[in-house]
Amino acid sequence: MNVIKVLSENVANKIAAGEVIERPASIVKELVENSLDAGAKNIEIVIRHGGKSLIRISDDGCGMGPQDAEIAFKRYATSKITEASDLFEIESFGFRGEALPSIAAVSRVRMVTREKKSSVGTEVSIEGGKLQGVKEAACALGTTIEVRDLFFNTPARRKFLKSDTTETGHLEEAIANLALSRLDVRFVLTVSDKKVFDLLPGETLTQRAAAVLGKDYEKNFLEIEANAPGLKLRGLIGKPSACRANRTGQIFFINSRWVRAFSLGHGLQAGYHGLLMHGQFPVAVLFLDVDLSRVDVNVH
Repeated sequence: MNVIKVLSENVANKIAAGEVIERPASIVKELVENSLDAGAKNIEIVIRHGGKSLIRISDDGCGMGPQDAEIAFKRYATSKITEASDLFEIESFGFRGEALPSIAAVSRVRMVTREKKSSVGTEVSIEGGKLQGVKEAACALGTTIEVRDLFFNTPARRKFLKSDTTETGHLEEAIANLALSRLDVRFVLTVSDKKVFDLLPGETLTQRAAAVLGKDYEKNFLEIEANAPGLKLRGLIGKPSACRANRTGQIFFINSRWVRAFSLGHGLQAGYHGLLMHGQFPVAVLFLDVDLSRVDVNVH
């Protein structure tokens, strides 16, 4: 009797979704990173009900042709790498080829996209991982992806989502942090028909950080830059008087990729030794640039 079976692609995608999609903010992060990789200079995000009922991301990036638009929803389909050795020098964001099929496996997805050389775009519709249709569509250059009814076919996952307010908070944090890494890109976020922010290109890091963390910080940031062999540190640190009661004001990037790095947080705290009372935490937006071969973005 055969007891070992090869899982269907639909089941495999749902399992992958559990690894890739923790909450709506995970979807936004993956899709916005794809927009940045596509060379977008304008990214608009629309959210409803904390991302549970709708996430729409529109960009003016390079877009895709009909064949690429359909293949993009296949597992391990990616334009970012071709060989295993490429993993040691990753410059792009979304390279694993799992995000789109994972998202489509647990939601209703509609993507409309057009590349520059085409006069007409392509619309792809997928529901619960099953392709519903591919057809021509009129659209502007770039890509728009709508993700509706997240976890509609996996109710056990949906019940673990938090309130709309909590999920919206995570979404806003993800978008704001991504916006800090790309000052040349306009980010517009609309939540339940209310524009939350419109971050314009050309802003300084100080201006954008103040827009994200609060205008009061604009006069309390100090610019820093330091170099060591194979390392470069740059960004903003807050004056001791602008500290917080938690680490929410500490934002770190490694090679322009937003990360949660507790070791960097401890290093930052050590730098303020003697300047802050117990329970106070400095505010900072820091970029650490290292040789690409020294960071495994899939592990770290």
